[in-house]
Amino acid sequence: MTPIRVIDPVEVRRGLGHDIHNLSRVPWQVDWPSAVQEGFTLAMAGGRGRPRQDERFVRKWLQLRLNALVRDRSVAPDFTVELLRRLDAKPCPAMPGDLRDPA
Repeated sequence: MTPIRVIDPVEVRRGLGHDIHNLSRVPWQVDWPSAVQEGFTLAMAGGRGRPRQDERFVRKWLQLRLNALVRDRSVAPDFTVELLRRLDAKPCPAMPGDLRDPA
C-alpha cells in the first residue's frame, strides 16, 4: 500500500508565490493569500531576475493554480505547463472561418 503524501498547504501557497515571481511578470498583489505574498517576497529577495516576457502557457498554469487556491481547491502535482501545451487544440480545418476563435 502506498502511503498518502501529506501536503502542507502553506508550502503550496509559498511555492506558488515563488513560481509567480520567477516565471512571470505579474506584480505583487495585495489580494493574494498571505503565504503566496510571502513566497513571492522571498523569491524577490533571492535576487533572481524575472523573465523579459510572459509565456502564454506558464501564465495560464499560474492563473489556474492561483484560482484553485482562492477557491480552496487542490491541483494535482502532475498538472504542468507541458500538459497545458499538449491540451491546446488548434482550430478544426473543416470549421468555417467565421466560426473559428480569432485568438
